[in-house]
Amino acid sequence: MENERIPIKYIENKNPDGDDIAGIIISLIDKNVLIGVTEKRGGDAEVSLDVEKAKELVAAINSAIELIDK
Repeated sequence: MENERIPIKYIENKNPDGDDIAGIIISLIDKNVLIGVTEKRGGDAEVSLDVEKAKELVAAINSAIELIDK
């Protein structure tokens, strides 16, 4: 898995303004989780998270979902 980018999931939707297609790209590289955000007609951003930071992100997303479901 050394320096090999392994694609996991691409989730496509609209950006917050609703005027562009946007997506989240999840992949693995060097035992890190890469989270990328892209817009069809815009810029890209990417962050690399180690396992602990990735778990922290999952916990934060789960907390946000719980608040939405209330």
